Amino acid sequence: AMRKAEDASRKLRVLASPWSPPAWMKKSGKMDSSSQPCLKDEAHGPWAEYITTWISDMKAAGVPIWALTVQNEPTNNAAWEACMLS
Repeated sequence: AMRKAEDASRKLRVLASPWSPPAWMKKSGKMDSSSQPCLKDEAHGPWAEYITTWISDMKAAGVPIWALTVQNEPTNNAAWEACMLS
């Protein structure tokens, strides 16, 4: 998609929005649903590093991230992958 957009003289802007950290970073220990708050206290740094690494890897693959949201639906305790933030 990036190459097609560039070939068409358009600039594609990618907005990234995480849904859930890995289960080992969550207080519930599960990918599905969330507790309030979701992240274990000791997981704040690793979660930030995880996202930073993902952004760098995307850029290296030719997909620069234009913007990043804090979380998709940060107050929704969904039945699927979720992470409530306060």
